[in-house]
Amino acid sequence: MSAGNVERLEQEAERLRAENDELRRQLLQTQKMSSVGALASSITHEFNNVLTTIINYAKMGLRHKDVSTREKAFDKILSAGHRASKITTGMLSYARNQGERRELADLVAVVEDVLVLVEKDLQMHRVRLQTDFVGRPLALVNANQIQQVVLNLIVNARQAMENGGTLYLSVRPNEETAMAEISLRDTGCGIPADKLREIFEPFYTTKGNRGSGLGLSMVHGFIKQSGGYSKIYSEPGKGTTIRIYLPRALDGEVSEGDSLQHVMPTGDQEIILVVEDNAGIRDLAVRHLESLGYRTIQAADGVSALAIIKSGALIDLLFTDVVMPGGLDGRALAAEARRLLPGLKILFTSGFTAAAASAAIEDKFGSNLLSKPYRKSDLARRVRAMLDASESRDSTCTT
Repeated sequence: MSAGNVERLEQEAERLRAENDELRRQLLQTQKMSSVGALASSITHEFNNVLTTIINYAKMGLRHKDVSTREKAFDKILSAGHRASKITTGMLSYARNQGERRELADLVAVVEDVLVLVEKDLQMHRVRLQTDFVGRPLALVNANQIQQVVLNLIVNARQAMENGGTLYLSVRPNEETAMAEISLRDTGCGIPADKLREIFEPFYTTKGNRGSGLGLSMVHGFIKQSGGYSKIYSEPGKGTTIRIYLPRALDGEVSEGDSLQHVMPTGDQEIILVVEDNAGIRDLAVRHLESLGYRTIQAADGVSALAIIKSGALIDLLFTDVVMPGGLDGRALAAEARRLLPGLKILFTSGFTAAAASAAIEDKFGSNLLSKPYRKSDLARRVRAMLDASESRDSTCTT
């Protein structure tokens, strides 16, 4: 075979690989939308419940002068806000596209993020959820992919229990295999033995026109990419059990208190320029920062913020939203601010998915992003980390 023919074959192979990668990406997105679609009604219902709670208790707090009644109202509002934050965070986490990147993940936390999305859906379909978390095993995985695995399996289990039932979900270290195990068992219709070998094949479905046949094939692929494997047991009329085994990080596990930050780092009168077009969020950020011991300057858009910088105001850190109106977004503002003040430290914030927001800033400023909704403790830690970062390092280092 001539060198020219070899080169043409290599080019054709590269083209086919690129088409295959694009097809795989489109299939993955289709399956994601299918999973979210299956939950859309219950998620909307839950958000309406949250909004009803917030609106009505806000009215109660405004009407009543009795201190205990007002405190009760504000407690309910705060609880509803935390609930909404959890749902939003779970949706954003599930929606983001991180490619094949792996990270050391707390599998209990990964599963809990999914349960926030599905618990109301399961209740609406008369499915009782029972969980059993033993320890907090760590695994080196793509957390987003494992979330999709768990969500797909939960949706499948719910659909298999058309008249309701019980879903048992456990996460534990498996000492026999030295792996981390995620197990799901339903009391649904079950799968005939002659079908079990086919369920992980692409486009194979037992749901007729109601299924795409992509879900379990994606599950199988993600588990293999993570270096793990799965086992399935099923019997018609008695339900199905799927066990997922993932490589476990044996050097340590997350203790119950590791994720709690009991002491919030504070400021020493450093000056922070807060740039946010949403007046409510801007006011809240300023209140948080000033209560932590920082001084603040406010701006409602990039143009106003740039004018403040050009005026010669002393600024230790720029805290800016990524997407803003007025022709000067957060990225452009940061670029111009860095040109005028080369040592200025910059922290971004955004309500978009982490992947979308990071893509807008990473070419020059890394991925130093505080995602909304954030808590006061999150803001305190990120600002303090930025200000304490070594001057010899990039002041927008990834954290």
